[in-house]
Amino acid sequence: MRTVLRRGCAVSNGRRPGMSRSRLFTLFYFSMAAHYCTSTNTTSVQDESNLNSFGATHSFTACNSDEFTISTWNVLAQRFAIPSRFNSTAASLLTSDYRKPNLVKHLSTPPVPDILCLQELDEYTQFWKDTLQNLSYNTSYLYRHGKSLPPHISDSDGVSISYSSKFKLNWQEEVLFNHIPSMPEDSTRGQTYWIKDKVALICELESIVNQNRLIVVNTHLYWSPKYEDLKYNQMKFLMQQIEHVTSKRNITIDVDAPVIICGDLNSLPGSLVWELMTHGSAFTQNSNSKNYPRLPLPQSIDSEEFKREFGFEVKSAYVGDEVRPTMVSDDFEGCIDWMWYTDKRLKIIETRKIPTREEV
Repeated sequence: MRTVLRRGCAVSNGRRPGMSRSRLFTLFYFSMAAHYCTSTNTTSVQDESNLNSFGATHSFTACNSDEFTISTWNVLAQRFAIPSRFNSTAASLLTSDYRKPNLVKHLSTPPVPDILCLQELDEYTQFWKDTLQNLSYNTSYLYRHGKSLPPHISDSDGVSISYSSKFKLNWQEEVLFNHIPSMPEDSTRGQTYWIKDKVALICELESIVNQNRLIVVNTHLYWSPKYEDLKYNQMKFLMQQIEHVTSKRNITIDVDAPVIICGDLNSLPGSLVWELMTHGSAFTQNSNSKNYPRLPLPQSIDSEEFKREFGFEVKSAYVGDEVRPTMVSDDFEGCIDWMWYTDKRLKIIETRKIPTREEV
């Protein structure tokens, strides 16, 4: 099975007038090996010339292993698809009547992922619930809800984790970033600065064939580059919640179940969120952010301290290709959509090279 990264059909995503954005649909091919496997036999998958090189050869344990594809995509909530925000996009391409069938066509074009993580998914009960089921997915969905959003579920967007018949759902947990227990007290911005109604969804899936368990996380952090400290605290809280919900179920991450964290993190390489996920707990002199928070954030720590902080450590699925954009617009391009994973039991087998601006 080969993985592919496709351009998002009829999908623009942006926040400022004059910015027409295309979000890229990423698809990764993973192997998941059971921790109790004792065989020494391995299977090697040689990269082809047109695929990303995550090392010349990828090896994984062959016994009791599962191979699966997983993808992440921000599909743009319809209430944001308005002409005043997309001057370079024809108004006819922003209508629901145009976008919905093209989104469905795109998602149903092979190779179809086994696990699909979507952000800004709206009209779930009216449209997407049945649509995803018709695409042979079971789906867990969490809508954004809070003080700044419409009171009705149908008017909001959210995050979803859809999975094929290869998996069954064991449990799921909701994470509401409005409920972070202790925001920094020395911020001069006020409490409303921290309330942005963002959420995350944590699901444990189990392989039907080999009973291997996999924890999948999907989230969407706040968009503005002026809110780096907010996004940092959202991501740190999410990492803490992953450790909390697994510990209460007596799950040891990467022993009982590996973890994959997907989402639109609205964070570039070198940002505080990237530093957090790369180094553990981060505020370093190497950050390229122009919006350092006015908070006493900790310095970088090594991987062992990362494990003590969160109980596990992750690596980026974009190793070797982080400079390639997952979003391009008239005046911006950058990697802001991410996939992080624990690598003791998960190995990337294949992934296509993320296209350049010219290729998009």
